[in-house]
Amino acid sequence: MKTLLENWNKFLKESEEEYNYDAEVAKEREELEQKHFGASANIGKIIYDIYQKKLQSLKSKGYSSMQILDEHNDIFFLVKHNYNKMASSNKIVATELENSGRGAFRAVFSCDKDYVIKIDASVDGSGVDMNREDQQLGINKKYGDIFPRVFMHDPEYKWIVAEKVKQIDDYEGINMFFPNPLLRSYYMNTHMYLYTVRLVMEYKVEQMKGNKTMVQFFNDKFVDVKQSTLVYNSRVTIEKVIENFNKNPNFFKIVSAIFEFGIEPEDAIRPGNMGIGYDGRLVILDPSIAATLEKGRENFNQKNP
Repeated sequence: MKTLLENWNKFLKESEEEYNYDAEVAKEREELEQKHFGASANIGKIIYDIYQKKLQSLKSKGYSSMQILDEHNDIFFLVKHNYNKMASSNKIVATELENSGRGAFRAVFSCDKDYVIKIDASVDGSGVDMNREDQQLGINKKYGDIFPRVFMHDPEYKWIVAEKVKQIDDYEGINMFFPNPLLRSYYMNTHMYLYTVRLVMEYKVEQMKGNKTMVQFFNDKFVDVKQSTLVYNSRVTIEKVIENFNKNPNFFKIVSAIFEFGIEPEDAIRPGNMGIGYDGRLVILDPSIAATLEKGRENFNQKNP
């Protein structure tokens, strides 16, 4: 650390002054925590409290959940203004707060190049379940590397601090992680290639479940795909494609995660929901676990008949 080196040099030059190395390291650690997460006042808590206060205000005025969603940009500017004031008063050093997105149940903010803060931005707490799942997947030893890593979280999962991932917005950016010698590479930049990757994944998942009806369904879908020139020849079977994909760690882990957690492939594996982690690995931004999504949708639909 630059500060430590400067102070060490000062110690060498001014030997009469006592230098407390441990205290300096503790100071540096506290400054780092304040920058990224907030030691004296947690950044996630600040953002969550401001956001939820405004949500509840709108709710009390008769706003529907859909209308509240439409107010996100205005709420963000309020959050940003109040965050800057509170961060300053609590001596939190952070870069400018950025609006990184808003879904039906959560809002995402960035105040550092390496981390994002996801908060429950629902009026009924639906975002809490998603934050909990993100945290559990982000520290999962078996699947953690295909999901954003989570570094801190509220005890009740009102907010989490997660790895900042570079979002992939095109088909080729995803498809390049799933090369297969039986699929023509010049289709890499197309929806058809990604559709086929997901189809093969779903076939494999249903095979793992022992669901013969759905296995046949996805096999028939693959037969339809073979009518295009994506597949090298009509003799290629879906099993042969899987045999090549199984050598791909991304394919194997994603299929296993879909099977174990009930992830919806069409929602999860698409441009805008896939990204590249800080270390270059492929990451699913939002796991789209079916049971949680359905619960959230039910709550949302009940409030917006």
